[in-house]
Amino acid sequence: MKKFIIGFIISLLLTNSGYSQVTKKDSIEAFKKLNKWAVVKLTIAYMEDLRDWSSKTDKKRFNTNQKIEWETYKKLNDEYSELRIAVNLDSVSKYLSKGWVKTRDEVFKSYKLELIDSVKSIHFKNIIFNPEKTKIVSNRTKVIEGINKHYDKLIAKKHTILSSSRQKIMNPKNLENRSIIHKVGIDWGQMTLYVLLVISILLNVFLIKLKSKKKVKDNVKEKKQNLESFYKSENKTLKEKNKNLINEINQLKTKKTSTVEKNNLVRNRKTQVEKSLEFQQPIEEAKPITVAFENSEIKKKFIYFPSPFEERRFAIEDASEIEKPTSLYVVKVDDNVNRGSISLIGTADLSRALNSPNIYLETVCEYENAYNSEAKGINVIEEGEVVFEGEDWVVKSKIKIKFI
Repeated sequence: MKKFIIGFIISLLLTNSGYSQVTKKDSIEAFKKLNKWAVVKLTIAYMEDLRDWSSKTDKKRFNTNQKIEWETYKKLNDEYSELRIAVNLDSVSKYLSKGWVKTRDEVFKSYKLELIDSVKSIHFKNIIFNPEKTKIVSNRTKVIEGINKHYDKLIAKKHTILSSSRQKIMNPKNLENRSIIHKVGIDWGQMTLYVLLVISILLNVFLIKLKSKKKVKDNVKEKKQNLESFYKSENKTLKEKNKNLINEINQLKTKKTSTVEKNNLVRNRKTQVEKSLEFQQPIEEAKPITVAFENSEIKKKFIYFPSPFEERRFAIEDASEIEKPTSLYVVKVDDNVNRGSISLIGTADLSRALNSPNIYLETVCEYENAYNSEAKGINVIEEGEVVFEGEDWVVKSKIKIKFI
């Protein structure tokens, strides 16, 4: 009976409201119309942020290696600058194979996995994947805003269609025609509908109050059960702790008794030795023996770090005793000493540091010459000094480097 009443109430209430509501299904349909185009636009935004390009960039400044990248970028940007519902992602993937293989594998596929292959995403408000080299204020942010504008337009369009249908039904001319048909006498059917609607509302209020009372009662019962289980668990834990303390006390008593007995034996032995020495001749005092100790070589250990988390500071959580692919700096530290020297790792991949010196170099290094984007390597002129303070390794003197 209760299910029947609830179903009846819902059917009456949704008769009027159902005309103008946008459902989750409508949101998913709007999302699926845009998600492929969004993957391509976000990939193009990454390419622009990585190379600092735009459609207005002069291609004459590029070298031979960058011309292929530029042609691929320009082709994608021209084709997908405006909204396209039908997008062939396999074709886009082939385009990216020309000069943008790493971008295709790391960025394009990641956006595709989140916005197309995942069943969780139904809108573009919070796109989780964000490539490492994307700037704080970037084309990615602008592209996301543009995608959401198109998404909102589709939702608004759907809402407008539903509202138009509703207005057409409620058009005064249509209502006037209906009133002419039923002008004579009372419309008992309509009156009955209104009475049923009022009854359904009253029943709904009654059921809500009944449900709330039951919910309060269930909450009280649940809290009581939780408290009982909590006190039982605490009681059991205290008993175990008490038992462990008693065992420790007994062990200490046994140890104390054993220690007292040993001390008594030592005392007795000492007394016997002293008495026996009274009857012995004095022994000639032995000559002191000189022992020469050689200073053992101080051992050094090496600690490897990636980039610092802030100016002159490396987090202890980033420290590693072995060199990793992400390691960029090495610290030589004497055993039992919380200070040492710091330098760039000679075998490290310096491409990240040369691409983003403000993140990887400026906070730890002092330049002997000006930074040049065409630099191929780095020479360490003088090692720096670090000290372990609190929970971090702090750079006291920066590394002096030279770009080559």
